[in-house]
Amino acid sequence: MFLIRSSRKFGRWAVALASLSLVSCASLNGSSDEEADEPSVGKVPDFLLSGGGMDDGVGTPIGRDASASGLDFSGLAFTDPDNPDKPIPELDQMFSEVTRDDWDDYFTRAKETAIREEKPMLLWFTDSERSPLCKRLENEVWRSNEFKKLADDRIVRVRFDFNLPKSETKKRNYLKAMKKQYKALGLPTVVILTADGQFVHQERGYVKGQSEFYYQQLKFRIEQAEQKYAADKARLKAQGYRNWKSRDGRTSLFAKPVGLKNGYLRLQRMDRERTTVKLEELSRADRQWVEEQVEKLGNR
Repeated sequence: MFLIRSSRKFGRWAVALASLSLVSCASLNGSSDEEADEPSVGKVPDFLLSGGGMDDGVGTPIGRDASASGLDFSGLAFTDPDNPDKPIPELDQMFSEVTRDDWDDYFTRAKETAIREEKPMLLWFTDSERSPLCKRLENEVWRSNEFKKLADDRIVRVRFDFNLPKSETKKRNYLKAMKKQYKALGLPTVVILTADGQFVHQERGYVKGQSEFYYQQLKFRIEQAEQKYAADKARLKAQGYRNWKSRDGRTSLFAKPVGLKNGYLRLQRMDRERTTVKLEELSRADRQWVEEQVEKLGNR
């Protein structure tokens, strides 16, 4: 386990859980040095124009071992910014939980996948044992070939199942907190979010035999989420956001550079979370782009 500082507007702490190969929540890595797509043209970052750097210590190198696995946010979770020592319930079973039917059970992990793959999120609040409507929704919609294809290609799915033993107090509290956050007043409730977590739509309940209508409505909301994300992404390009790729070109992140120090680049994602990456682990085109900005600064 590695504790990595991640700051937002008011500052937060990020906990990255790792296997032997995973260490940094946002390092870009690769063994080859293939050419990436041409970097997008946008506003020159303020941190380069001003010559400023990161003076809060967050740019200090975290070590080669802590950035050796490639871009992977799957183990990222945040503490309460007002109480950083407060336990994080979802971490207890982060890696012991078995994902069923391609549904994730934890929001934080699923959100990192959505950010990385740029796919909308579908949150399903359910009780798989006690709710007849939840069972019908699963049998008539989720298990249909039409939905499975849509989901596999375009959605990150998260299931909040309240069918839990009484002994699982922490998990139950976690589910209640998520239910409150997204105002899921009844079961089933489905919430659609953009890839960066913005609310798009909530659908409550389900009517037996209305699977085709429900699916078409759902597909429409997914398209809305995709369109909103694309529009926001286009708008943010003018503010200095761009696509960053790993050396092997297999992983990417849409983010804005906000700091440079000791060979480490600080990036801010669309959801305002911040992360640090080694320059040497970026694609050749990205490294060249940074070098050009630094050179322009030196000539001013």
